[in-house]
Amino acid sequence: MNFLQRMLIPCQRTTALIEKKSVQMLSGREAVQLFLHTRMCSACRLYAIQSALLDKTLRKALKSDKVGLNVNAPINRPEAKIEILNAIKEKLTD
Repeated sequence: MNFLQRMLIPCQRTTALIEKKSVQMLSGREAVQLFLHTRMCSACRLYAIQSALLDKTLRKALKSDKVGLNVNAPINRPEAKIEILNAIKEKLTD
């Protein structure tokens, strides 16, 4: 198996790396894998953009405390984004 074959990863792994990158540093290998995949896959590039926008929006909402959430809520848990989104939806429908 050559270098390029070892560096190419599927979309599922790429989206996991995109989420991991939002909360911690990637290893050198992970960063290269993410870079290569997102240069070839428009769906994963879009996912990365949407994920970054969602993270930015959620962090802003938490800082402003407009949604009534704990500002110190850990958003690096896998289920945290869903919990926060549900809380935002609930506040918007009130």
